[in-house]
Amino acid sequence: GWYILHGIVPGAHRRGASPLRFALGARLATVLLSLGFGLQRALIDGESLAADRFLLATLATMGVALIAADGISSRERLDDLGKRMTYGAAFVALVAFFQFIVNVDLTRAMELPGLDFNAAQYAIQTRGDFNRVAGTASHAIEFAVVIGMMLPIAAHYAIHARTRNEAQFRWAILALIATGVPFSVSRAGIVAFGIAMITLAMVWDGRRKLNALVAMFLGVCVMFATVPGLFGTIKNLFLFAGQDTSISARTEDYSVVGAMIAERPWFGRGAGTWIVEGSTQAGLSGTQQYFTLDNEILGTTVQTGYVGLTAVLILYITGFALARDARHRAQDYETKHLAQALAAITTVSLATTVTFDSFGFPMHSGLVYLGFGVSAALWRLERDKQRARDIGPVAVPDTREPAGLS
Repeated sequence: GWYILHGIVPGAHRRGASPLRFALGARLATVLLSLGFGLQRALIDGESLAADRFLLATLATMGVALIAADGISSRERLDDLGKRMTYGAAFVALVAFFQFIVNVDLTRAMELPGLDFNAAQYAIQTRGDFNRVAGTASHAIEFAVVIGMMLPIAAHYAIHARTRNEAQFRWAILALIATGVPFSVSRAGIVAFGIAMITLAMVWDGRRKLNALVAMFLGVCVMFATVPGLFGTIKNLFLFAGQDTSISARTEDYSVVGAMIAERPWFGRGAGTWIVEGSTQAGLSGTQQYFTLDNEILGTTVQTGYVGLTAVLILYITGFALARDARHRAQDYETKHLAQALAAITTVSLATTVTFDSFGFPMHSGLVYLGFGVSAALWRLERDKQRARDIGPVAVPDTREPAGLS
């Protein structure tokens, strides 16, 4: 709604073709088509309500992407938004710090009067001998992935700080955000961190890569000394992954999900209709029990079919390509670095979609769509700069009268 209202105001949005608009349009079209085909089967009340919520959430996150893509008018405003994103991530990490170290859940003090939680909260769980925390996210996995997505942005503004005081502040922000990776006690957090750093390091020289490795080594040493046993627990998550029931439960679902996909392969059972509150639904092959998928690729395919999955992949590819193209168009290293940091948001999100139902978690969904929008905004700004360079200075006609004719 905000995007539409702003579109009425002249100059509020930057006009011109945008690949992101087409990608978002394709995504929305597949969602609506899948809902239409899903109505051909008898939906239970829970499915209908879930589909309505999913559609509203999809429209909201798309609005965030469009506002960012078309509403950011300058590089200064883009940087202001990027820095505020790091403040938000730092706050989430700070809440997680208290949950992990002090065992105090500050989110309980953030409840709005008159509202009740409509879902189970997982702010503090346990894994091994440690708290597994989520900050203000819905789950520890969502928290870990969001932290991984934001680390490159925080690193960018720390590296390119203008003054000494700003540099100290930005590095402190980065360090606070980075603590969220081990505090989540999650494989997804380590994977997200690794992919984020590898993606960002592609634009670093050898010295900066070495400095980053040294900083990470020192961080591990500090964590090892202050929280004994934590890294052993995280290491065991990978070494004994084959014995982890959370992984075996995911893989055991593949055969059941495959049968469901085969029933409605092209447009799925209906976007947002997958519910996990112990419900059953009659399918072509009989009554089926819904369950937690913990895999967005499977969830998207079941609900929107192969057509919907293709639209999601196109959206991710578009976001990544816009950031990469902005990097190639940019003339200065700082902009190239920012573009690569934005590309990392997309790569981390896509790589971790197999670890949880990513579009079902609002913090992750909002951030990845915002990342798409900011990438498109940077691409537009750099495209306009390149066009201005190609045109060159515009000659101003001489309107003075020739001498001697007056």
